[in-house]
Amino acid sequence: MTSSRPWWQAGRAWHKAVLLLLVVAAAAVVFVIVQHGHSAPSGAERPAAEALPGEPDLSRGLVVFDGCSLVADAGVAPEDGMPAQVMALLPGGLDMHNLGVGGQSTQMMAADAATEVDPLYDTARPANVLVCWEGTNDLIYGGGPPYDAQPAYRHLATYCRARQQAGFRVVICTVLPRGGSAAFYEARNALNAELRANWRSFADALADVGADKTIGADGAETDVEYYRDTVHLTAAGYAIVAGVVAGAVESLL
Repeated sequence: MTSSRPWWQAGRAWHKAVLLLLVVAAAAVVFVIVQHGHSAPSGAERPAAEALPGEPDLSRGLVVFDGCSLVADAGVAPEDGMPAQVMALLPGGLDMHNLGVGGQSTQMMAADAATEVDPLYDTARPANVLVCWEGTNDLIYGGGPPYDAQPAYRHLATYCRARQQAGFRVVICTVLPRGGSAAFYEARNALNAELRANWRSFADALADVGADKTIGADGAETDVEYYRDTVHLTAAGYAIVAGVVAGAVESLL
């Protein structure tokens, strides 16, 4: 039986179906736009100061510490070690890497610096500072008494100059007395004299901890208030070192 409904009434159901599809499609487009607006930006869109988890925040300066057990001293609480005490004295907005290793000599530091130290430098950071504190093990491991200051000096100068070439501004620290040894005193005093006279040729600042009368004088290592074992320091001893080192670092920020 043929319908007698006019054509515009017969097509009304079809029109409703098309209208419904258009409404659903529009709602989907709005949903996508809203979700995109709340999603995290891509790497290309991310502001330069924003760092993803695991990425360094390049808006912050960096201070790297490298050296022997005096830098990585597990004999005191982490907050009492030299690096942590230095960072506590510096302005905020700085990151720290402590690469000190017990028993490490300057030559050992140089052997892995290209893979462990230099990659930490980033031109995007407002500051990249390296603190080098060694020399004591180089004197001890360089041969028996009398210890030779000249090779120890050359090793430190070479190491620091290479870190400058990698982009770092370098703080070189002088050497403290050790072990109640007159032969060591003589050698470290000669090494310190070379560092004081020539540091500008391979570093950007000098932290002359060896000149401090409380911890740096020959024989000071027997004072148990500041030294634990005539080599490593107490928290109070590291506090004195930190004050000198922090001043040198801050001059480079």
